[in-house]
Formats: sequence, structure tokens, C-alpha cells
Amino acid sequence: MPRLPALRRVLPDLVLHLVTSDREEELALADADLSIRFGTGAWPGQRAMKLFDEEAFPVCSPDWLARHPRLGQGDLPAASLLHMEESSSRWFTWESWLALPALPRRLIYPTYPLLLQAALAGEGVALGWRGLVDELVAEGRLIQLGPGIIRADRGYFLCLPEPPSAPARAVADWLLAAAQTKMAAR
Repeated sequence: MPRLPALRRVLPDLVLHLVTSDREEELALADADLSIRFGTGAWPGQRAMKLFDEEAFPVCSPDWLARHPRLGQGDLPAASLLHMEESSSRWFTWESWLALPALPRRLIYPTYPLLLQAALAGEGVALGWRGLVDELVAEGRLIQLGPGIIRADRGYFLCLPEPPSAPARAVADWLLAAAQTKMAAR
């Protein structure tokens, strides 16, 4: 969403209808000219081009960190961890991040935007994904707690049906260039 105004400046006459979902089955039913999907890049009928690898790391609000100043990576299991509903094993969970079989779940959110709102409100520690929380970290609204874990076998892919429409191709070209610029800046 933070890059949408730049796209609108480049393609001002483009009509966009945005559809969001955390669930793969909903994306499979969508009749979209293009999509950005998380996974391995294997979707039938789609040409998938990787935008960036999956990289996840713990994040919290400055307020939450101020209330828990001694928090270290080893203390995360005891922290107020914010969990997503497990709709898919494709995503990191706190259990997979910490390599633990199970953790108590006190705060469970149905969507990632709601989970991020809870982290921003100082409710606890969330898993943040590179590309999704970069702006919030850069603005200081969220703080990255330690290094990230990269899984190169998964990532965010720009997907186009074959053959793509001309508007979809124009948006795809812009997205690919923006992703390359972003990755080069890191």
C-alpha cells in the first residue's frame, strides 16, 4: 500500500480493484489480471516472477519495548506473542520461528493487518515480514528485535495469467522494477 501512490503517478489512468486475502483458496477463486502471492511460485496457469525472498523477524512497538527493556531473543517464548490463525503452514509461526513444539496462545488474530495493528498498539511481539513492515520499521513505529530468518525457497511472487493484458503487463513492469530498486537499496 505505501507504494500505491507512486504507481498511480506513473499510470494515472489505470483503474485498480484491489482484493486482499491471507488465504490461498480465496486467491485461487479471484479473477485477477495480476496478483502478488506468497509461496513457492508454483501456481497452475500463472507465470510467477519472484519479487523477493521471505524474511521474517520479531517486531514490537517502541512503547512495548520500553515496558520490556531487557527483552532478548531467548526471552521471546515468555513474551506476549501475537499469533495469526493458522490458515496455512506456508507462513512462519512462532513455533517454527522458535523451533518449539507448542506455545500458549493468548492473542490470536484472523488477519495480518489486525495483528500488525495490535503490535502497533503495544499489545506484544509480532512476526514481521520484510516487504510488509519495512515502512513501519523505517518510521520507528515498529522496532525489529534481532536478525531475520530468510527462507529462499519461499517468497513473494508477481503472478500473471498467460497472456497478460496490456494494463497488467504495465503494472507488472513497474512492480518488478520497484522490487529490484528496493532490493538493491538493501
